[in-house]
Amino acid sequence: MQHPPQTPESIHMQQLRPTSSPHGTPIAGPSSTSSSLFTPGAPQMLSSAPTASPQLLDTCVNRMLELQKRMLQFGNDLRSPTPDMDSLQKEQRAQSAEVAALMALLLAERAR
Repeated sequence: MQHPPQTPESIHMQQLRPTSSPHGTPIAGPSSTSSSLFTPGAPQMLSSAPTASPQLLDTCVNRMLELQKRMLQFGNDLRSPTPDMDSLQKEQRAQSAEVAALMALLLAERAR
């Protein structure tokens, strides 16, 4: 199995990965046979990650589901015979802003 070429972002993310847990036990690095972080049977990096509150998870899931609906509608609108490009561009910017807000929310929770 070939791995995708490494980008500066992927190299940066690898550098940010912890090599040991807060208790000093080593954390397995990326598998040489798979690029997935969730390889069955492999130690998981997320085992020492803090847990998010149920309220935060509900909020994020609801916002993500709403965003998914908007994105599906956006795709349908884009395929219409006469798409209104101005409104589609505004919607695309709004969707990007929503993704950024969700990421900020999750990262803020992670930092707590």
